[in-house]
Amino acid sequence: MNILTLIKKELPDEKLYLFINRFIFTFLFLFVGLPLWYSTTTTYRAPLPYSRITTLASTSSEDITVTNLTSFQAASSYEISFYLKSYHQQLLLI
Repeated sequence: MNILTLIKKELPDEKLYLFINRFIFTFLFLFVGLPLWYSTTTTYRAPLPYSRITTLASTSSEDITVTNLTSFQAASSYEISFYLKSYHQQLLLI
């Protein structure tokens, strides 16, 4: 016997089988795959404080205070105290 004849005997309703297979694949792709892909690749957009932005934009540059952001993650307590003392002295000179 030929292998093709054995396969055809095992699958007499091949067209129905292929239709069901394509339908399930399309259903899973459209209703599971695409929403899952969309939800995992969207970027969270935080709302902007528009009132604060317009307030800062309307103030003159002389009114804006200078801020100095410093991270002390790898610094020792001696380095932190030295930095704070020197920063305090700079403020007194201004």
